[in-house]
Amino acid sequence: MKSDRAAPSSLILQTFLQKFDQFAAAPDTVAKMRKLILQLAVQGRLKSQGDELSFPQVRLDSLGSWAQGCGFPVAEQGHADRPILFSKVSDMNLSGNEREILKTNHTIDEAAAKRLRIKVHPPGTVIFPKIGGAIATNKRRVLVRPTAIDNNCSGIIPNESCSTHWLFLVLSAIDLAEYQSGTSVPAVNQGALGEIEVSLPPLAEQKRIVAKVDELMALCDRLEAQQQERETRHAALARASLARFADLPTPANLDFLFHSSFSIQPSDLRKSILTLAVQGKLVPQDPKDEPAENSVGRNEELSADAPFEIPDQWKWTQLSQLAEINGGFAFKSTAYTDEGIRVVRISDFDEYGFKDHKVVRYPFSPDLRKFTLAESNILMAMTGGTVGKSYFVRCLPEPMVVNQRVATIKVSENIDPSYVDIAIRSEMTQEVIRKAKNSTNDNISMVEIKGFAIPVPPLAEQRRIVAKVDQLMALVDALETQLAASRATAANLLEALVAELTAQV
Repeated sequence: MKSDRAAPSSLILQTFLQKFDQFAAAPDTVAKMRKLILQLAVQGRLKSQGDELSFPQVRLDSLGSWAQGCGFPVAEQGHADRPILFSKVSDMNLSGNEREILKTNHTIDEAAAKRLRIKVHPPGTVIFPKIGGAIATNKRRVLVRPTAIDNNCSGIIPNESCSTHWLFLVLSAIDLAEYQSGTSVPAVNQGALGEIEVSLPPLAEQKRIVAKVDELMALCDRLEAQQQERETRHAALARASLARFADLPTPANLDFLFHSSFSIQPSDLRKSILTLAVQGKLVPQDPKDEPAENSVGRNEELSADAPFEIPDQWKWTQLSQLAEINGGFAFKSTAYTDEGIRVVRISDFDEYGFKDHKVVRYPFSPDLRKFTLAESNILMAMTGGTVGKSYFVRCLPEPMVVNQRVATIKVSENIDPSYVDIAIRSEMTQEVIRKAKNSTNDNISMVEIKGFAIPVPPLAEQRRIVAKVDQLMALVDALETQLAASRATAANLLEALVAELTAQV
C-alpha cells in the first residue's frame, strides 16, 4: 500500500533541517538522530519515494559465522612490524580507527598465530567489545586486513548473503548493553545476540540503503559541526556576559546571561554571585558605614596571606573570631528511640534543609543542652562523601540536638549569620574544603573549620550584600526554571519527530 505522505527519508531530510534549531538544545540531539537513521535503515524505511519495503526477517547469526577472540600472552606483545594485526578493545580508540581497524599497537606473524592457535579473521569481519564497561560504548569496527582479536572482543564474518557494510549497519543498530549478563564483569550473551531477528534485503538493496545512510550520516556530521561551532561562539558570548555582570552585577545584566541564544550554567552563575559578594563587588561601599575592624579586630597575619584584595572598610579574620563552633554529641545508634528530642546526623540535612525520611530521637537530658540547635546556626558535615556540605538554619521545625561529626556554627550577634553562610558557600571556602577532603580521606577537622578565612564587611554592608544575594539568587531560580522549560520543549519536539518518523505506515 502506498503512503499518502512523504516517505521517512524525506521527512528526516526536510523536518530535521527545518526544525533542527528548535530542538538543538535537547540533550544528545544529533546522537538520537543517528540512532533513528540506523533504526529506519534496518527496518527498510529509508526509501526516497514510493512504498517502504518489507524484507525477510532472519536470525542475526544467520548473516555469517562468529569471529572469536583469543588470549594474547604478554611475552608475544610489543611487536609493531609484523604482517598480522592483533586488535584489542583499546585499539578501537586509536586515531584513524573510528570505523575500520587500520592499525593496532601489537602485531603477530603466521608462525606465532599457528604456535598460539590464534584465529586470524578475514577483511570484512565486523567486531565489537563483548566484555566489561566497553560494551556500553557500542563500538563497531570493520577489519580491512587479516586481523586477530583478543578475548575481550567478538565479531561476525559475513557470508555471501550479507555485505560487510549491511552487517555493520545491523550491528550498529543493536544496543549490546541489552544483551549482556553478569554484574561485576558484564559480558555479551552470544546466544541471545544470535537469536535477534534482523532484516535481510537483497544485496543490491543493501547497497542502496547503505548509501542512503551514508548520505544522512554526512548530514548529521554537518549539523553536529554547525552545532559545535555555534556552542563555541555562545561560550565566548557567555564569558563576556559573565564579565559584564561581574563589573556591574545588576538584575538587568543577570537577565542578559540567560539570552535565548546562549546560557551559562545556573550553578556557575550562583558561584559567581557568591564570589562577587565576598570580594566586595556586589554592592557599593558606603563611607558612612562603621569599619569592620571596630567589631571584629584585625588579624595581621591573615591579611598578609589574603587570597584577594578587599575594600578598605573590610577586614580579614578567621571564622573562629566570628562564631562559636562546636562538634556534636557522640550518640550511640543503639540508644536511639522513637520518642525524645530529634538528633541531626550528617544524612539528615543538605543545603536545602532537613530530611524527614529516617528521623531518629534520643531522650533529652541537661547535658545535651550545649549540643542543641538554634535558628540562624549553620550546620556542616565533617566527614564522609558529603564532607563540607552546609545548611543555614533559617527555621527550626522542632527542637534538635546535633550528632558527632556535624559542626554547629553559632555566629556572634555583631555579625549577620546570613553573610557568614554566603562566605562559607563561596568558592573561596569551598576550595579550602576540597583540599582538606582530598588530603584527609573525606574529613575536615574542627581546627580547619575554625581557621576558615572570612573577609568581613561592615555590618550594614553585610545586610546589603545578603539582600542583594537573595534578590539575584531568586532571579537565577526563576531563569533556571525558564531554561529547563525551554530544554524540555526542545526535547519534546525531538521526541515528537522521532515518534512521527518511527510510526507504522
